[in-house]
Amino acid sequence: DLLFFSRTVHAVQTPIEAADLQGSLNEALAVLKTQIQDSGAAIQAEALPMVRADAPQMVHVFRNLLSNALQYSRKGVVSEIRISAKRSGSYWTISVRDNGIGFEPQYAERIFGLFKRLHKDEYPGTGLGLAICKRIVERSGGRIWAEGRPGEGATFHLSLLPAEAIKTC
Repeated sequence: DLLFFSRTVHAVQTPIEAADLQGSLNEALAVLKTQIQDSGAAIQAEALPMVRADAPQMVHVFRNLLSNALQYSRKGVVSEIRISAKRSGSYWTISVRDNGIGFEPQYAERIFGLFKRLHKDEYPGTGLGLAICKRIVERSGGRIWAEGRPGEGATFHLSLLPAEAIKTC
């Protein structure tokens, strides 16, 4: 994870182009297929737009968000994950919502920090996944944020420019 984070930090030479988020999501789902099947999770996804981003790195963002939703599920509750897209002004807002363990709202920004983990003892991980996602989204000119409530799940939002904004950037 640290090597991948370093690569995202130094990926400024890679051009930001039109990225098919639907393709990025499909690729992430294919990579996580076994984990999804083993957990019995139900995933619903709306059609996703073309945005200004790095498509391969967006695969990583979806992989991380989906993997976290599966990992931080509530015991005895089937994971339900919903991915939606909504045009908000000049940006697309992509939301990944789950019904997992959630988190206290005051930690909504902290979870994107390097090595910042809320559940260190109960769940394995490096604490870099969301920091990597933040770096990827911000490199694309967007932003990422989260909302959560303990026992009610979490929602991660990505705000990205539409693909047609490439001409004006």
